[in-house]
Amino acid sequence: MLHLPIALACILTGLPTSPNAGTDDRWKLVFEDEFDGKNDPLADWETFGDATSQEKGRKGRGLLLSAPGGQRGRPAYAGAVTTLGGGAVRNERITLGISWRDMSKKSTDASLALKIEYRDVNGEVLKTDEVQTPVNEARKGWNETTVTGVVPANAKRIDAAVVLVPGSRPVLAQILVDDLEAFRAAPPLDLLGGGDFEVTDGGAPGWSSFNNAVAVDDPNHGRILKTWGPYNEPYGGSGVQQTVTLPGIRAGAKIAASVQSMTTGADSIATTDNFPVLRLECLSKEGKTLAHIERRPFEPGKGRVPVDRWVDTRVELEAPEGTRSAKVILVFIQPTTKPGSVLFRRPGLKVQGMAGDQLKNPDFQSGDSAVPGWTATGDVTLDSVEQHSGANAVRLVQKSDQETSVSRALNSWTPGATVSIDGWAMAPYSGQTIDPGIEFEVVQTDAKGRRITSKKRTVRPRGTMTWTSLAEGDPFEVKIAPRAQTVELVARATGGGHLLLDDITVYETGKTVDGPIPVPIRNPGFQGMRPDPDSWQVSDGAWSHNGELQYYAPDSITIDRGRMKITAEKRKVGDRKYSSGHVRVTPRLEQAYGRWEIRAKLPNSQGMWPAIWLLPNDGSWPPEIDIIELVGKEPNRVHCSFHWGPLRDGLLPWDLGQTSTDHHDTADYANTWHDFTVDWTPDGIVWYVDGVEAHRFGKTPEERAKIPSMPMFLIINTAIGGFWPGPPGEATKWPSVMEIDSVKIYEYAGS
Repeated sequence: MLHLPIALACILTGLPTSPNAGTDDRWKLVFEDEFDGKNDPLADWETFGDATSQEKGRKGRGLLLSAPGGQRGRPAYAGAVTTLGGGAVRNERITLGISWRDMSKKSTDASLALKIEYRDVNGEVLKTDEVQTPVNEARKGWNETTVTGVVPANAKRIDAAVVLVPGSRPVLAQILVDDLEAFRAAPPLDLLGGGDFEVTDGGAPGWSSFNNAVAVDDPNHGRILKTWGPYNEPYGGSGVQQTVTLPGIRAGAKIAASVQSMTTGADSIATTDNFPVLRLECLSKEGKTLAHIERRPFEPGKGRVPVDRWVDTRVELEAPEGTRSAKVILVFIQPTTKPGSVLFRRPGLKVQGMAGDQLKNPDFQSGDSAVPGWTATGDVTLDSVEQHSGANAVRLVQKSDQETSVSRALNSWTPGATVSIDGWAMAPYSGQTIDPGIEFEVVQTDAKGRRITSKKRTVRPRGTMTWTSLAEGDPFEVKIAPRAQTVELVARATGGGHLLLDDITVYETGKTVDGPIPVPIRNPGFQGMRPDPDSWQVSDGAWSHNGELQYYAPDSITIDRGRMKITAEKRKVGDRKYSSGHVRVTPRLEQAYGRWEIRAKLPNSQGMWPAIWLLPNDGSWPPEIDIIELVGKEPNRVHCSFHWGPLRDGLLPWDLGQTSTDHHDTADYANTWHDFTVDWTPDGIVWYVDGVEAHRFGKTPEERAKIPSMPMFLIINTAIGGFWPGPPGEATKWPSVMEIDSVKIYEYAGS
């Protein structure tokens, strides 16, 4: 057999011969970041009015706000706004603080406003908590102003704003602000144990639901399951599942699942990237998945999406040896945050050798109570069309003098304590009644069942389609009698007509809560040290597609002495115990084919999972090009991989043999700099570590046919834990830092 020299073989196959782009005219440098450019001290802040970065802040630089008073017409406000990291969790208590000093040359009647703004998924302000401090009350030197608020339902983002409000006197007010801080504390225990009317079965006994999935009586389609986006992480899902035991099933028996799906014109997914999925799994006695298959009834971007028309979908498997049960999953997948919903009806599970449909409650019928967990009286139903938050509200329709109410006992209360009750009501129709309302009553009884006392409060919606709080104006508080044995909350409709009720909470006042926990803030001290926003997008989220344990906090990405640093820490952010960083290039740097060169140091203790990789810009997966991955249990090895599709039967690329991978070993990735390079052309993909070829794909026509051609973007991140590296341990180094010295991106200029 003739063995060609490597260089000649590369020329014949069209693959790159070396990682030296400077002598290869096929590569054109289009982007270079050595992280030593001019630092923007106001990065991640949106300023307005006269707001400038200044020296002599409390710690380094600060932000100088100037506002002339006595202006006619619109006052000349000055200020800055930034978004807090860590997301928004309903009923958490947020405390915001900032340091400031008066720089005015004359006495002024201006004031400093510190605001917490809670915004929904569309960026609209739901609520604002604000404190204003007169500037002339400032003491000499640095002062502290704080504001505290409670996160409302439906909040997806929390902004912090500092504003200099000009006074009426014609004096120039000036203040220097610095060191924004934020803390969050979990709410005390809700004694009601679920006043948001979310149910684990989605309102259909026999099923288990997750996120936004609820069975409803649709006026046009009868009893159906409605699903829509959870808005909680990339590729989030909402749906239901049911596991059915199959006694005596034989290996090889055919198992088929089916369902009808629809997206309606009023809430269509046709112009989004959302899609429904029917999935069938065969499970072992221990619950392990032995085989699975899934199908998408319809999918935007891959053929016309039928609207207002039911689509039949069916999947089938042969039961592997050891099968003891089957699981049917109906799910709505939301890759980003696009709206829309999908309806499901008539699911079925047929098993060869077993008569009839095996599913429990395939019609999604409700249970004994119209509102699970509550005692309902009169015309009471769950409502999934209008909610204050989540998937459900409860609808009460009062007719004549009939009692229409829901009630529930409190639990875990302390005798003698004071409890605070809140809830939200809405009148959905105009002109239906003179004075509709929801009357709340707290009823206490003693050991013999005798009523001790009760206290009432009525909330009357301000207008149609407007949610009104019970606690608006002043809190509704009730003292628990020391001899009380039962405490029950009753909410009843008054005034007749239709009323909606949602998000009822009962807290013990003065109860201690967990915290305070620091909230991640981008550039809190106006020092900058942040990646260039024109080139890099920093993540803020807690997604875990591979079982990772971290929250990707935006303050985990910093620029320090000419390096971009990704810091993994053992600290609580959101509901995660660890934080780390995830950064990707902006859309202007997405491209098909090219060369990517990254010089970096990699954290390599137990549980660390640093990665440098490429993904398609259209949200599809696979393909995926992993320039390098390192798992801490193999501290001296990086893996170079390519995963391709198409997927089938619910299997992943490595299940289907659609992965090509190799590794490169070096003594120390954590403390010495290494150069990681990938060349991607129409003819192949080649990986290099420190100039040495580590892997090659595209050596045959069959391999070259799998090379992707769509634009892709660069990601750099450090995950913590996960299925591959395993969790952190006693030997894990905290903090662990991934350092990036430079990033270069080249266009492919070859033929």
